[in-house]
Amino acid sequence: GTWKLQFTTAADATFSRNTSRGDAEVSNIVDAIRGVVTNCIDFKANPEGDVPACEQLRVKLSASAESGSRVALVFRLVKARLTRFFGF
Repeated sequence: GTWKLQFTTAADATFSRNTSRGDAEVSNIVDAIRGVVTNCIDFKANPEGDVPACEQLRVKLSASAESGSRVALVFRLVKARLTRFFGF
């Protein structure tokens, strides 16, 4: 199912409208049966309404249990949805 990120200390998963990366909504889609996790990052327009060059990222990982409390993750692919190419 889908999990919405509520809190993290991971710098690469933290987004704010006060940063150069801008604000974003972050969630994960977890398919435990297939062992697949998809990190979903949807970037928001800035306060002036400008749409970001990269509107959306999807990062697909394979996941397997290493123990009762640890999961091994392997990054498989990244998909990006762009609103413009090279600033155009």
